[in-house]
Amino acid sequence: MHHLVFHSAVVLLAGLLVGVPYGRAVRRNAPDQVIRAWRLAHGTLTLGPTLGLAIAGVLSSLNAGALVESWIVWSWVVSNYGFCFSLPLAAIVGQRGHTFDKPVSNRLVFVGNIVGLGASSVGTVALLYAAYVSLP
Repeated sequence: MHHLVFHSAVVLLAGLLVGVPYGRAVRRNAPDQVIRAWRLAHGTLTLGPTLGLAIAGVLSSLNAGALVESWIVWSWVVSNYGFCFSLPLAAIVGQRGHTFDKPVSNRLVFVGNIVGLGASSVGTVALLYAAYVSLP
């Protein structure tokens, strides 16, 4: 649980710092695609870790065992770092990473997105399981 709080705080700071290039893009009237990419990075990298903090806050009330708790914690940590890698990179290189097509920069964004999506999906399923087995 403490690892989730710590790593969520790290990624939250990164998300807040990504607000700087987002603001610069808005101020210089960058193309809409660039502004949207930085907005997505800033919004996701603040929302994802906030969700991680909320999950950390409820973990102690669940009775699913240490292994399931570990899956929840580390899935969300990996997810947050996956998106922390892919979203700013997407804004910098102008790629969306929705497919594994070339160029290499798009492939890197795609891999980060898949890591973020896959890990958050595992974490959500584990959280759902933990919530279910903890029902009275």
